[in-house]
Amino acid sequence: MAKGKAFIVVGHAHWGKSKTLRALTRGALSRWFEFSSHRFWVKRMSNDDVPEEMYKLLNDLDPKDKPLVILALCPTFENPDEREKLTNALQKLKSDYQIFFFVLPAAYLDQKKQISNKEKESLEGFGTVGELSSPGAECEQRAKEFRKFITKNLGV
Repeated sequence: MAKGKAFIVVGHAHWGKSKTLRALTRGALSRWFEFSSHRFWVKRMSNDDVPEEMYKLLNDLDPKDKPLVILALCPTFENPDEREKLTNALQKLKSDYQIFFFVLPAAYLDQKKQISNKEKESLEGFGTVGELSSPGAECEQRAKEFRKFITKNLGV
């Protein structure tokens, strides 16, 4: 079975993940979104919103039904209560999908809050990691960079 591709915007709670995805999809509420002649299944919810539901989703995604997915994720590796659940869910996802992480390196409203190098290294164990070039960028600019990251990694 061919692997799917999962494109994941990464940041902690209230860092702009959902707003980035909303700008990417131009506010569409539909779970399906099309660009660059590809159809993506999109889930804006992250594991910092409803953790158990998100972990279940990561375990249940099937590339036969959803070959291209766009998701949001909070890197909770440094939280001992969440680390194992996140690691297990990403390991399962990795078995079915190539994973591409697009990291928001700092909180949108407080640039002093940043993703640690250890968190980035943890992500690298599961897939390709790219990063927003301008941490203080507005959601439209974040979405534009994320779209370029996706297009580049689609191989088109």
